[in-house]
Amino acid sequence: MKSNWHFSALLLLLLLLFGCVNGEQTYKVDYTNLLCGGNSKVWELDLTKAAENERPKLFKWGQGVFVFYFSGKVEIGSLQDFATMTSDTGSFTYNQSDQILTVKVEKEVWKFQMSLDQDGALWLKTIQGMGLSKYMHLVPLREPKKV
Repeated sequence: MKSNWHFSALLLLLLLLFGCVNGEQTYKVDYTNLLCGGNSKVWELDLTKAAENERPKLFKWGQGVFVFYFSGKVEIGSLQDFATMTSDTGSFTYNQSDQILTVKVEKEVWKFQMSLDQDGALWLKTIQGMGLSKYMHLVPLREPKKV
């Protein structure tokens, strides 16, 4: 009787241990398609939210637009620049482990520490790049507001 009890306890323990392992493996979340959505994605520079110690700047809708393509190409400009085909064209790479976004436009190289906010928008903290704000806030292109 005593050995039967030990056998039952051992069997229950084995069932609990092997019942938790169902053969599935966990993977780290891959954010490399965050910028382009697996195709292309249009982001708008939001200057209404400023970082600490910076004053918000006023701008019109569609003035600062970033288009990230799945191919690694990036276009930067205003919607008017896109219409006249005068936008700046370059390439981008994103290092997921360091969360570093590198943008190369013509002879310039910009590096940013990238993070997401609670609304799904991007905060870019400038690491390298002349004449750039310390922080940039990119949001998906919003609907225009009629005045």
